Amino acid sequence: MAIRTVAIVAPAGTPKAITERVRKGIIAIASEPDFMKRRFHDRGLEPVLNTPDEFRDYLLKDIAFQA
Repeated sequence: MAIRTVAIVAPAGTPKAITERVRKGIIAIASEPDFMKRRFHDRGLEPVLNTPDEFRDYLLKDIAFQA
């Protein structure tokens, strides 16, 4: 099974208030069932809405695995 990672990132040092506002907006959109169905599920994709810290940890583990 192939894993595809798509992320929205911000420059280092971006204030947490800004990244949190963007994350909450993404979660609000992703919470709409019709949006999820049309944009993700109908294409066989299953989104994971990680926090920035969870995504950082995921990336660090993947980098270590790939090394």
